Amino acid sequence: MATLWHAVVPGLARTWGYLPMKAMGQGHDVPRDVALEWAKWGRDPKYILQWVESRENKEAFATYRGALRTYSFSDDAYAPRRAVLALAKAYEGASKSHVHLEPRDIGTKRIGHFALLREAYEPTLWASARHFFAESLAD
Repeated sequence: MATLWHAVVPGLARTWGYLPMKAMGQGHDVPRDVALEWAKWGRDPKYILQWVESRENKEAFATYRGALRTYSFSDDAYAPRRAVLALAKAYEGASKSHVHLEPRDIGTKRIGHFALLREAYEPTLWASARHFFAESLAD
């Protein structure tokens, strides 16, 4: 991951003027400045929380009182379980639940980082998220 954040992401973004995620089979292309900010977050041990702490409304994370479900996947190198749980800690007042899945749990060979964005996961991951949202809205 260090190579990704220190060299790959900034290097590609500066060279091409954007981060060619589509060409790498990783989703959609990312604008240059967004990719550079993402790489900056990736180099910081607090990741996105360093950005949150610099904002005027930084207490919004801690004061959120609603339901929060986080997901992690065993084959996700971008956001392993430990990182997901660390981010969830910022939501101190939330009613939290965490789901950690292995590909075999949903009958697939790979989930990765971008699974929730792929239509192929509608019957499994999307259905789980929809159920959670429906329950949360009913409360």
